[in-house]
Amino acid sequence: MRLLIYGMQSSGASTLAFLLAQKERCAAFVDIWAPYAAPSLQGEGDVVAKVVITTAFPIALHRERLQPDCTILFLRHPEVNYRSLATKVYRHHCGLLEEKFAVLDAVFKARHEYDAILYYEDMVSNPRATLTAITQLGWSCSADFLRLERKPADIMQVNEDRYPEVVGRLEYGMGNYHGRQLSQGFAHLQDLPEPGQEVCRWCPALTEHYHELIRTQQRWGVGT
Repeated sequence: MRLLIYGMQSSGASTLAFLLAQKERCAAFVDIWAPYAAPSLQGEGDVVAKVVITTAFPIALHRERLQPDCTILFLRHPEVNYRSLATKVYRHHCGLLEEKFAVLDAVFKARHEYDAILYYEDMVSNPRATLTAITQLGWSCSADFLRLERKPADIMQVNEDRYPEVVGRLEYGMGNYHGRQLSQGFAHLQDLPEPGQEVCRWCPALTEHYHELIRTQQRWGVGT
């Protein structure tokens, strides 16, 4: 099976990819860098690949190249996402910061085109439920995945053994997950700005969606 994860830089999507890469002997391109599209791969075997939202490559191109069985849209509250991404040296790579958030909003509006929509906040607050949702897509997960014991070196070796044509032509990393654990403390949803602030203007539909989830469903311990 092939899974494609599509999310904003600094959204935590690479953490999801690394979590799913705990599947034994699967290939995983956990954090494909912004200047690259998903690779074209030959042969069979489980593979998960995460690509980021930019102005350079539309999701259609990533799908065309990877030919995934399922595509996951991964979301994080845009204000929190912005606070993280704004500190990174690559914040303006493959699109200015505000341009990428505008693309994110357009992607969110077309969310019906994805096989699943997952939230960073759900992943860190209830990771077992996230694994269950992925299992329902056909990528069988175990609670053991949460120990994050599979080493990046093992993942990269499987990638190189199975797809030698990719070596040297695709730059990717293993993401930036904190302390080999998932914690709700990383959600940072307690001091959100009022609507109308900078990120809200760039990303209005997704911002309102999060406000609605918090207001009506009291998600992630906010609004209770």
